[in-house]
Amino acid sequence: MGLKTKLGRILVRVLPGSAVAQLMRSGAIGPEVFPFAIRENARQLSNIMSAAQLKQGLTVKDDGSLFVVSDGISLNAVGTNRYLKVANKPSGNQGEDMASFLEYVGVSPRNVFDLGANFGEISLYFAKFYPQSRVVAVEASSENLAILQSNLKGQGFSTSSIQVIHAAMSDRDGTVRIGRGKGADNSILPEYQNTGPDNLPVTEDVAAISLQTLFSKSGVETVDFMKIDIEGAEPLLLDAICELSGRIQAMLIEFGSKNTAAKYMPFLHRLTAAGFSVYAEGSKTPFADAAHAEAHHLATREKGVGEDFWFIRKSA
Repeated sequence: MGLKTKLGRILVRVLPGSAVAQLMRSGAIGPEVFPFAIRENARQLSNIMSAAQLKQGLTVKDDGSLFVVSDGISLNAVGTNRYLKVANKPSGNQGEDMASFLEYVGVSPRNVFDLGANFGEISLYFAKFYPQSRVVAVEASSENLAILQSNLKGQGFSTSSIQVIHAAMSDRDGTVRIGRGKGADNSILPEYQNTGPDNLPVTEDVAAISLQTLFSKSGVETVDFMKIDIEGAEPLLLDAICELSGRIQAMLIEFGSKNTAAKYMPFLHRLTAAGFSVYAEGSKTPFADAAHAEAHHLATREKGVGEDFWFIRKSA
């Protein structure tokens, strides 16, 4: 082993990765050290993951993008660090818990609407583990949509069952303005949109689509599972959900902190009256009635957080 190679290996061990990469690009560290540098950094990364009790895998693509791998699904981590926070369990995909609950209540997810698909995590889970299902993924943010598309291309299984629609769910068709630069928190609610140096909102105009139009456009007669997480705009869909309730088997709806509790309470009362049982996410016992669900949510809101509720058609 030559002196330059020995020196290169020493530098790889003592310098941060960015400094090593710069030395590689400049030629100060030769190609004979590259395999050692990769193994050494992989070893360090493995130690970090072990200390953090992360059970997921990591893949680095040719362009340098980092994908977190769990349940055989690769998720681009460029837009979020959430996938790297799931400790001590092999699955980091939220779809696992959703699918488990659907199985518990006897709902087979043949047709899935993922409203507020974000980076495609949930859509991909159902496409992989329910390959006969059809998934309609609706995402408003063009930034999030780009990551979603990269996730669709990065899988070792077919994603052809996922229909992606670039639109914002709303109470009417048309155009809406959505915030930019907040990743999963991009919202059509003006108070949650970034502002630029001129104090004007940083936004983009996107197509808006109603639930009625989505049913018609997708050609789906009955939706077995509908996930709604649209950053505070969920109340805009309530009238349409009630109108179409006979064609929906199960829903998971975010009652988020971006809107008031008062805006979400009608979901509990109107959907109970429409024949749905209501469950707090994580519970397998339905509330006795809408009043009990309301009291639960108000108590949760007092802690300063939102939550998700399941709505299961009683005949399901």
